[in-house]
Order: sequence, then structure tokens, then C-alpha cells
Amino acid sequence: YVSFANNTWRIVRINEDGSVRLIKQDSIGNSVFNTNYSDNAYVGYMYGTAGSTTYAATHANINSSTIKTLLDTWYQNNLINYSPVIVDSGFCGDRSLNTETGIGKTKTKYGAYNRLISNNLPQFKCSQTNDLYTITTSTKGNKALTYPIGLISADEVAYAGGVDFESNENYYLYLEGVAFWTMTPNLYDGYVPKAWGVGTDGSLLDHEEVDSQFIGVRPVINLKSTTEIVDGGDGTSSNPYVIKTS
Repeated sequence: YVSFANNTWRIVRINEDGSVRLIKQDSIGNSVFNTNYSDNAYVGYMYGTAGSTTYAATHANINSSTIKTLLDTWYQNNLINYSPVIVDSGFCGDRSLNTETGIGKTKTKYGAYNRLISNNLPQFKCSQTNDLYTITTSTKGNKALTYPIGLISADEVAYAGGVDFESNENYYLYLEGVAFWTMTPNLYDGYVPKAWGVGTDGSLLDHEEVDSQFIGVRPVINLKSTTEIVDGGDGTSSNPYVIKTS
């Protein structure tokens, strides 16, 4: 457990650049992933133009999803003053294709379907630059974000102990009575895009419709590798590590 910016967080992992990825211990409330849902475009954390005839136009990073808008507002209200210790390490919303085209209303399975359902082989690598969400001044990724905040990926949940439709109340992402979104698309069934989430029993769920209204939101940020812990704290829920912010 980590105390930072007047909130309690959990450590997800050390990123490839040495930064520390944190997920908020509690949800900031329920939200749809995307209010719109009648096209492959809406599987994305950001998206292009529904009804397009190309993959690139469908999945361009032009429009913000409902959940991205919520997280941006939360960052403005809660983290903007702590920006000096928050780093842009990127967030992966993998829209690589497993089957079909990812265009319009074509039934499509995305990359995580193959990794986490067919093969049980999660990965940290974001396979497409277009799907690595980074801020506009970044030297990597899609440079589409205003603020360095996002969601956990389904692959990170799988590495932590989440298994598709198997209950697990004994790992750090389990949050009693709360289901929450990941950033990872799963499929478009011809009617509604479905994203990965974590269930109230800690299971990894592959079928959350993006317009579902009762799924929680747990922000994810990355702290600089040089971030220090102030004296005191032992990492427990009652006595978390406290991050030095100045």
C-alpha cells in the first residue's frame, strides 16, 4: 500500500523505464466505458470515426471515450499539483486484431482474446504504437493524451493473478463487492463492443459491454523512478508507504 496525493494506491509493477506503476486502491465511482457502442470504433480508450471503411480511420485517436473524459477530470481535480513526480510511461489499450477487420459492424476479436482466452499468454509489450497512450510531448507511443493517467491492462491483471471467469479473492487487485474496468478491448459481437474487466469475485472478465453502467473505475498512474519514500510506513493497509512529493 502506498499513500500519494491524499489517496491510497497499490503497486502494479516496475515499468521498463524504471518508473513505478500504481493503481488506486478504491474506485472513483461507476462509469460506462463508452456511451457510444454501435461500431468497432468504440472499443477504444480513444477512437476515430464510426462507419469508416479502414482500420486506421476507425481506430484513430481523435475522440475521447467516456471513461477517458472522467479520468482526465479526476486528474485535474486530484493530481495536477503532483505532476512533477508523475511520469509519462504509457498505457496500453491493445486494439491489435485476432480475427477479422475491426471495421464498422464486422464481428471482430482483438489481440487479448487470443492471449488471455485461447493461449493464456499475457504480455506487457504493447504491440502497436497507436495503442500505447502517451501525452502529447512524449517521445514514444501515440502522443494522444493530455494527462498521464489511464487504466490497468487485462494482461497486467492476468500477471497479478486474474484468470478468466475464475474467482480469486487472494490477490491485491481484488476489491470486495466492486467490479472495475481495464483498458483492454476484447471483441465486437456485431452489436456492442466488449472490454475486459475484473469482477466482484476477483475474476478476469472478458464480456463487459462498453455501455455497462455499474463498473468501477480505478485510475492508474506512473511515478518517476527517482521517487522517494519518506520515513515511516511499512506498506500495510494501516501504515502505507508515504511518497515524497517535494
